[in-house]
Amino acid sequence: ICCCCLIFSNAMESSRKYLRTVYIPEGVTEIGAEAFSGCPKLEIYIPASVKKIGKNAFKGIHKKAVFVVPKKAKKKLRKKLTAKVGFQKKTMKIK
Repeated sequence: ICCCCLIFSNAMESSRKYLRTVYIPEGVTEIGAEAFSGCPKLEIYIPASVKKIGKNAFKGIHKKAVFVVPKKAKKKLRKKLTAKVGFQKKTMKIK
């Protein structure tokens, strides 16, 4: 059994303008720097297993992007979703 635990830096570089919804599977522990940066319209599902989010991972995504996180991990992930990773507190939502 192979389990990917990292989404690499610039992972979505070639498909940025087409990407709309991303479901990160449970077990992924790290989202690399600029992994989803520049994806214009993105709704992203982040599992509780994510421990680290790289610099500018979400920089340049739509200002009204929605981040869906499990209830049990909402508080923990809210602390990781900061301006450093590209999260815009005033316009983006965490559900």
